[in-house]
Amino acid sequence: DCLDRCATVEEGVRLFETTPITNGALLTLADGRGDRAVVERSCTTSRVRRTDEALLVTFNKYRHPDMERFEVPVGAVSAGLVPGIPLHESNLARQRRWDELAPASGERFTEAEIRRCMTDHAGGRGDSNTICRHADPLSETLWSALLDTRRRTVRVVFGHACSGPYVEYGIDGATPTLAGRASDRDAPEPMLHG
Repeated sequence: DCLDRCATVEEGVRLFETTPITNGALLTLADGRGDRAVVERSCTTSRVRRTDEALLVTFNKYRHPDMERFEVPVGAVSAGLVPGIPLHESNLARQRRWDELAPASGERFTEAEIRRCMTDHAGGRGDSNTICRHADPLSETLWSALLDTRRRTVRVVFGHACSGPYVEYGIDGATPTLAGRASDRDAPEPMLHG
């Protein structure tokens, strides 16, 4: 609905702030003008997070201070189908690793640098606490995307981010093509998701 009705981040923010939802969500938005934002939603409240950093990154945990009261507490452990897993351990570990890997604030990322971060296994095999998640009983990386809002394309790898190759799609319905592995081309206007 957002892609059909909204041409700008502001229009998307308004849509997501007013649409009723039944669970929390982190919605990353970007447009062709370079504007970007994350709408952090609970069932009753929303806040918008923006940044002046090179990339806007979200690891499945509210980061806006006003949303912390809606968050599952840090230290909470899962029950039910997959009991005994610290629920935010992976989110916090992946954010820490991102902070270690990412170039200094304000630097422009190359596509190769973004892919290096997205496919990171922290020097070992992918697991629950790596950016490219493998073998996690609750969640693992199912797909990753590089969105270029100026070219109006998205490059997607279905499966783990490290499994490549990426397939490029035109947002206006262009035919998908295989995109090369990491290159030194300039980064797409940044949105990271995986």
